[in-house]
Amino acid sequence: MPLTKEAAERFVAEWYQLVDNHGPVTDLMKRTVGEGFVARFPEGDVDYTGYAQWYIEDIRSFFDGEHAIRELQTEMGDNEAKVLAIIDWSGRSWQPPEPHSRLKEVACNILFTLEYDEETGRPLLHAYEVSLR
Repeated sequence: MPLTKEAAERFVAEWYQLVDNHGPVTDLMKRTVGEGFVARFPEGDVDYTGYAQWYIEDIRSFFDGEHAIRELQTEMGDNEAKVLAIIDWSGRSWQPPEPHSRLKEVACNILFTLEYDEETGRPLLHAYEVSLR
C-alpha cells in the first residue's frame, strides 16, 4: 500500500502531539529513517544523534510548548511525501533565579520529507527542514 496524503498529514499531527507532550525521545526517533535522518535548522544541520540530543535539551529548556499548525501543504511522490507545515510555536522557559518565566514565540515553516516504509506500512521521516518566517 503506497503512502497517502492522509497518512502523511496524520504523521505530522502525531509528531507534534508527541513533541508537545514531551514524549520519549525513543518514540520520536523510531518515526525516522534512522541513521539517514537529517534535520536542518537555521543555525545548522544535525544528524540522527544530533537531533535526539537537541530534542532532549529542548524539552528540558521549554515547558508549556505548543505547535499550532496553521496550514499543511502536501506534495505526493511515488513512495514519498513532502509536507510543508506552517507553524506558530510558543513555549515558556525559566532560568534561576529569574522571578518569572519567559515566553518565546516562533513563526516557522517546517518541511517534512517522508518515505513509505514497506516493512512497517507507515511513513518515516527522512528530513526535517525549519525556516523562520
